[in-house]
Amino acid sequence: MFKPIDMGNDLEAGYTHIDCLLLADWLPPDFGAIGQYALQYAASRSESGESVCLVGFSSIANSTEVSRVGLGQLTIKRIYRPAYDRTSLPRRAFWTIGANFRLLWAARSSLRSAKEVIFTGSPPYLLHFIAPLKWLIRGRLRYRIADFHPECLIATVSRPSPFLKLIKRLTWFWRRRVDVLEIIAEDQRARLLSHGVKPERIELRRDRSPVSFVGASATKPPETLNGKRIILYSGNWGVAHDSDTFIAGLAQLSETDRDRIGLWLNATGARSETVRDAARSLRCGCAYCAVPA
Repeated sequence: MFKPIDMGNDLEAGYTHIDCLLLADWLPPDFGAIGQYALQYAASRSESGESVCLVGFSSIANSTEVSRVGLGQLTIKRIYRPAYDRTSLPRRAFWTIGANFRLLWAARSSLRSAKEVIFTGSPPYLLHFIAPLKWLIRGRLRYRIADFHPECLIATVSRPSPFLKLIKRLTWFWRRRVDVLEIIAEDQRARLLSHGVKPERIELRRDRSPVSFVGASATKPPETLNGKRIILYSGNWGVAHDSDTFIAGLAQLSETDRDRIGLWLNATGARSETVRDAARSLRCGCAYCAVPA
């Protein structure tokens, strides 16, 4: 897909005249949906003739690739970051702070000169690190929202602390100061509008699947689901993902209908086991495979 360019020893040459700078978290081959979509989007922008720089993380090593893609150029910079314990909130917070600083430092040579800077909701709270630097960024600052933070964290506690409330207020302060808020669903638009974001600053963009199934063979379902009409969920089912609606939908089915379906839950995350337990309590066939975090 990408044709490498021989840059000699001058890796920084790939960072001149950047039309678009993208900041994400884990880039392929590391697992991460945001990184997969970011790589796909970066390649599409390059194909149209732009010079694009994508900066993200790798659990393997630091690396820089400069490739010719279509009519443009794509620079991919991977920054080494070790994996972390996602079950520990203090460790996640410490990792996130360090990750955001590392990401901006690695992209510093393009941050000021790029015509457009796009950042995502991963790593979390990157908004708080990049929005205060807006006066240094010459190009347009675009925030592609995936999950709402700190709302996701607030949803996990019965009573948010004053600190969380303060972070939420500060988050909305910075959201209103980004040039473009890019959404993936209309419910996000409604939330942004309800908090005073101007309609003309909200844009909807949905991604196509970054995975190609050409030549792929289907995996056989677990034997426990043989003869069932299967509902497959594969990926993360965390605090940012609604589970109540799904469980309520299962509960509304008749016992006969529930006996005919099977839930294939190939997932991890805070709510995956909740969904599993609810399905089993409703006597729905359920095969649960916790994927590695």
